[in-house]
Amino acid sequence: MKTEILVLASNPQGTVKLELEREIRAIEDALDRGKKREYFGLRSKVAVRIQDLQTTILEEKPRIVHFSGHGMGSPGLVLETEFGQKRQVNTQAIADLCKLFATQIEVVVLSACYSEIQASEINQHINYVIGTKKEIRDDAAIAFTKGFYLALFNGESIDFAFELGCNRIQLEIYKNENPERKLVPVYSEEENKAIALSQHEVLALLKKDPLNKIITSDRVSSVVNNLPNPFNHLAGRIEDSSLVFGRETEIKRIFELLNDNNSVAIIGEPEIGKSSLLKVIEEQSATKLQHRKPIYLNLGDVYDEEDFYFALCELIGIPELKGFKLSRELKKHKLLLILDNVEKMAWDGFTNQIRSQIRALAEGVNAPLRLVIAANKPLNCLFPDSGMVSPFENVCLEEPINKWCEQTVGNFIASRLKATPISFTQPEIARIIQDSHGHPKVVMRLCYDIYQLYREKML
Repeated sequence: MKTEILVLASNPQGTVKLELEREIRAIEDALDRGKKREYFGLRSKVAVRIQDLQTTILEEKPRIVHFSGHGMGSPGLVLETEFGQKRQVNTQAIADLCKLFATQIEVVVLSACYSEIQASEINQHINYVIGTKKEIRDDAAIAFTKGFYLALFNGESIDFAFELGCNRIQLEIYKNENPERKLVPVYSEEENKAIALSQHEVLALLKKDPLNKIITSDRVSSVVNNLPNPFNHLAGRIEDSSLVFGRETEIKRIFELLNDNNSVAIIGEPEIGKSSLLKVIEEQSATKLQHRKPIYLNLGDVYDEEDFYFALCELIGIPELKGFKLSRELKKHKLLLILDNVEKMAWDGFTNQIRSQIRALAEGVNAPLRLVIAANKPLNCLFPDSGMVSPFENVCLEEPINKWCEQTVGNFIASRLKATPISFTQPEIARIIQDSHGHPKVVMRLCYDIYQLYREKML
């Protein structure tokens, strides 16, 4: 597992010539000297065109992006057209691009003049961003690069690497020079005037959520050992609804149906996440569903029909009733009855009578019950003892819960790895997608195993 670094360099026709090759070579030299170089990979692309940005980031999957070139302040950064001419890329477009890769990229270095504005916008999405408050000389930019990457490749944190890079400027370019050459006027809001900054003070490190995730030193073992495996595949439904992933479309659709006075049957194969989805529906109904109190009942905990009536009445907070008395009492309430493992109603101990009563209580615009049920089979296959039509078939609209697509699997893996120093390779992710066929439970298990292998290598 390596932290990939992508260097993007651009010096179009009509712009001041920069020593981009020297800056790239400085990173390569630092990598050769680094005691932790085996943890890093380095790719560089010169003469970067606007159309190269998305493609290169998608292909290389970097965690550190280093841009070397010209900056223009508010208007943006300067890249090349396909004909080698200069073209500015506006700040918002750059920030939005970084937002799309926020689960992947941890550090952005803007080795370009006037780039603090871009750094500030990018920092809304990326944890660490380095920019410049004003002009920065070529030799100062190269000196910073030497110190910054030398620290990283020897296992130091981002904060320490930034300070070492600034110190490298002091060591290399201030010797035997006129001090005035090294000062750049920068407007200070606090002092309401322009102040003179040395070159090493022109650089700025912005931090959004400083996790120091580029961990390459001897601290790796202790950090990895103390982090729980983010792919812990516990059995049963997920009780923490914030961990339910990739079901936003289904949740939105279910609440749309409920608010249109429909009941819903969530249909999907075993262990695909139906129970966890019911948990989300239960929690979000307070804000997304009008005037109905959610009642969750797992039929796996219910022994028979009598036990069902007892559990239902207790959850509602009414005396134990059934039949007409229950129907009369429920007309005083507006409830969302969430039934998990509804197949249990086809077992011995349950009759078609109870299913028919639930159906009757859920029919009509002003029905006391609105249903959300979860089942492994379509409604017309659920209850063969009910005759030609399932008792829920014309009451509940079916909402299928499908397996994850490739993009969702990739996003899930990235989101779980974001708070760890580990990342999976593209071949590993491709194998997970192929072997799991997009089944969330299988994805989780495969990811768990791969993460454990990385963990063992680092300990």
